[in-house]
Amino acid sequence: MRVTSSEAATIVRSVLGRGLTFEQADQIIKAMVPVSAEPGMVVMREGERGRGLLVLLEGSAEVLKQGRDGGEMPIASVEAPTVLGEMSLITSGRTRRPSARSPPASSSSSPARCSTG
Repeated sequence: MRVTSSEAATIVRSVLGRGLTFEQADQIIKAMVPVSAEPGMVVMREGERGRGLLVLLEGSAEVLKQGRDGGEMPIASVEAPTVLGEMSLITSGRTRRPSARSPPASSSSSPARCSTG
C-alpha cells in the first residue's frame, strides 16, 4: 500500500499537531525524504547526531536501547502513524538516545515505511 501525499499530510498533521494547516503540512512533506526500510534495517541509531525527525507512515518500528554489555535491548514497539526522533528538533546537535529499526523478517509486524525531515 502506497501512502498518497494527501494521506501523508493528514498523518503529519495528526502526529505533529492539529494546529498545522494543510499547506504547512504539505511543505513538511515536500522537505521529507521517503525511506522504505528493509526488515531489520536501523532507521535511527543511538549515539548519532540528531538531524531531524522520522514520520512512520506505515508498518511498525522497534525502539532499542544499548545495554551495558553493548547489545541492543528492545524497549518498545510503535505502530504507524507516529513520529520518532522529534526531540532532535528541540535538542539541536545532541546525539540520539534510542535506536529504531524496522522489525526483523521473522517478525509478524509490517516493515516500516517512513519519511525523514
